[in-house]
Amino acid sequence: MIQIGINENVYIHDAVLDDKGNICITFEQLGEPGKEKPTSTFANIAADEVIETEYGMTIKLFPPLPPKPDNGRSVEKNVQLLQSDINKTKGIILHLLGGFMTTEQLKGKINPFESLPIDESNFDEQIQKKEILDGVHRNLGRAFVELIKPYLDHKDNPFRLLLVRQSPEKHFATLRGKYIKENPFWEPMTVPKEASKLAFTAYETTAGLTNGIPIAKPANAAGDAHVAAAPALNVGNVFQ
Repeated sequence: MIQIGINENVYIHDAVLDDKGNICITFEQLGEPGKEKPTSTFANIAADEVIETEYGMTIKLFPPLPPKPDNGRSVEKNVQLLQSDINKTKGIILHLLGGFMTTEQLKGKINPFESLPIDESNFDEQIQKKEILDGVHRNLGRAFVELIKPYLDHKDNPFRLLLVRQSPEKHFATLRGKYIKENPFWEPMTVPKEASKLAFTAYETTAGLTNGIPIAKPANAAGDAHVAAAPALNVGNVFQ
């Protein structure tokens, strides 16, 4: 089962842009011959949360959220944070595509601002708007889906995949999105295990991002003696 940690014999089964503009990447793992998959790919992607099955997992990359009015941050800081969010998604898809295409082949194939009313003269204002952020994310998603299509279901070339916990509070798996060049999250299975570059970073280890154990918390504000599991996360609350 694909889970937080280093997973072996993984391949990309599907990649789609759903009707909410989320980039959905389905990873699957080579399983036992003749054994049926317990969940269809359609049901997996259609769900409102990350679905884990015996064979695979769909990771969703969500559009950046526009800054809230009067959040106390400067325009410069808001723009900087949004740029970081966009670059995180772009970095993830480039890292995945880099296993199948050269840098030269990818050159000019991904344009986040295609057909959007944004340029250098109005960038700071436009990039804070929801419709622009959604458009940028869709452009990244469309490009990724199109470029990765020829390489889906490449079961003869499986890879190792490292997944991290979303946050100390949120136990679902996700892809790391920063410093990927130095800390890749996937590599071909042809790389000998002793030469593998896949590992949790010191930050991920210290922050508790190395396991998928849900955090228990008091059942109510009064603090009962017993504890209850944290509520299930879904698209509506996972990034609140």
